[in-house]
Amino acid sequence: MDSLLSPLYKAGLHVEVRPPSRLIVSGDLTDELRRYIRTHKAEILLALEDSNCQRCIHLRRPGAAYGYCSIRDDLPPAYGDTHPLRICPADGGASCAVVCFIRPH
Repeated sequence: MDSLLSPLYKAGLHVEVRPPSRLIVSGDLTDELRRYIRTHKAEILLALEDSNCQRCIHLRRPGAAYGYCSIRDDLPPAYGDTHPLRICPADGGASCAVVCFIRPH
């Protein structure tokens, strides 16, 4: 996963998936990065859906949102400065120290 997403993260892009299989990219996109995303879209979607954040018990999904972090105060707020939910990090939680995975029954 890291090698596929690393060009996007190195460019400082925020990448997320919104249902149904919609890839949202924000940041300064170059033509080269646009081509990369178009070429690898299916693989990028799979990598993001399997990210740490999407499997963490701290993830919250209000309404139709893809998900927000409910525990990390170092992330930007989702809906304004006083909102408790935070935008998940661009790396999908790969370096998150407080990730806690859901355990299968």
